[in-house]
Amino acid sequence: MPAMEHFPDLTPDQIERTTARLHRVARAWVDDAGARDLAQMAWLKVSAGEFSGVRKLESFLIGVVRNLARKEARGHSRRAHREEQVARPEGIPSAAELAERNELAARLAKAIGELPEPQRTAVLLRYDQGLTAAEIARTLDVGPGTIRTRLSRARKTLRDKLQDSTDPQINWALILPAWAPKPTVSSAIGVVF
Repeated sequence: MPAMEHFPDLTPDQIERTTARLHRVARAWVDDAGARDLAQMAWLKVSAGEFSGVRKLESFLIGVVRNLARKEARGHSRRAHREEQVARPEGIPSAAELAERNELAARLAKAIGELPEPQRTAVLLRYDQGLTAAEIARTLDVGPGTIRTRLSRARKTLRDKLQDSTDPQINWALILPAWAPKPTVSSAIGVVF
């Protein structure tokens, strides 16, 4: 709310009503907090001038709010355009990356196929079907500890078999989402292979 000494001809009630109207006008362009800011900026712009009569002042303030809102919208539009121009398309893999993923997928599928039977089944149920160790244990009628051991040994075997000498930090489960568990356990994938 503006200081009374800048507008001696206005009552506090008139200032409050005018501010509320400015806020409503500004809401056509910006959110609630932005509308309050625009209303305050309008009062600041006119606080140095002298106005006689509320009607003239209110019309002028509304014009100031509209101009400030348009200027803000233009600035926002320009910023968004600049950001869009310099943004990199990070979500789209290159053809070389896709070819590398396909090669890695084939290597992983071959390595899983070469696992001993109890480990292969546990890995497929875990990462292809998304079952938990407890669900796999119930399905295969074995203890959950047995399934955890099979999965642990299978991960070690796969890690040893698939580690690439040029890139020892390949995270196989992140490269091949089809082999990842359901999203509820995806945070644990980083340590899978």
